[in-house]
Amino acid sequence: MIVFINDSYDPYYNQAFEEYIFNVFNNDDLVIIWRNSPVVVVGCYQNICREVNIHALRKAGIPVIRRMSGGGTVYHDSGNVNYTMVCARDRFEGGFVNYEYFLERVVRALNNLGIPACHDRLCDIAIEGRKISGSAQKVSGGRVLHHGTLLFSSELALLDEITTKNKSNNFATSASESAICRVTNINEYFTPDGMTARKNTYDEDIFKYAVCKDNEIYNINTAMETQSTCKEHVKPDIEAFCEAFLLQLVREKTRYIRLESEHTEKIKLLADEKYKSWEWTWGKTPAFEFKREGVFKNVPIEISYSAKKGIVSDFKITSSFIDRCKASSIFDGARFDPDVFEKNISLVLENVNDKAKSVDEVNADKETLMQLIM
Repeated sequence: MIVFINDSYDPYYNQAFEEYIFNVFNNDDLVIIWRNSPVVVVGCYQNICREVNIHALRKAGIPVIRRMSGGGTVYHDSGNVNYTMVCARDRFEGGFVNYEYFLERVVRALNNLGIPACHDRLCDIAIEGRKISGSAQKVSGGRVLHHGTLLFSSELALLDEITTKNKSNNFATSASESAICRVTNINEYFTPDGMTARKNTYDEDIFKYAVCKDNEIYNINTAMETQSTCKEHVKPDIEAFCEAFLLQLVREKTRYIRLESEHTEKIKLLADEKYKSWEWTWGKTPAFEFKREGVFKNVPIEISYSAKKGIVSDFKITSSFIDRCKASSIFDGARFDPDVFEKNISLVLENVNDKAKSVDEVNADKETLMQLIM
């Protein structure tokens, strides 16, 4: 078993980190505990605009990333903990991979910390019927990667705002959909008593100090010291939870590795070339047809278009304020991308807005049309 130490909060780097160790370190069981700065992560086969409020995301300055596994959309912030586990596929009878093998370990680790979690639905973990974790998998080359979230102290109000509770019926697509679930945070249930319970189940002979590749020492026993500072009225913080959870998750002899620069430079390159690219984030959107009716400048408007491999076609707009032919010529062949759509809307509205209008009024028209079109 190898536990990789990854201190990065860069969501692009962290997605690349997972993919890199999955493909390169293929002879051992692997574990990572990691966290991201605020980001929305969609499944490999999802339509971003179908799953999230893209306009709220843009206003909040929160990026969206497509991951390599399937499954639904999740929100990460510094109050969310992510875990990744990798093992050989032949561990499963008949090669049939299941979620239960991994989720049993996660649930047991949480239970050992005094957290009343249980396996819920196919790939979720819940407390008292409220979701605290979703997970997904990637199977390739005889290896299985299972990863999931753990809502510890996330901003649930923001999560609710940027994820689409009422799925839009404007997209006709075969793209995977996310389930709608009630959620809660683990820190409501993680107490100093849980830290004590964790200490009581800790095996001193299993976990040792480990020398990392760059000769740094990772002190796996720091979580033991943390619990002694916990008072009854003070909830353990997320760092204490991460270490305590890891100790419960990994119950065998383990090596701890911090990757050297020869690896991290390759990970950065993968992040730049793949996970930050339009081709991966938007170009991989499953084919769809879009139709919407609404109101623009107090009159009815109808919009429709198709997209395949992220390229728009058959764009049609019916409105007494907009030149239909001009709009079609601007949008047909354009990339399905909010930045591109925003620029194209400005071009479409060039001769629509009264020059006497204020900048705020012009921008309001652009925002209204943007919300109608995407």
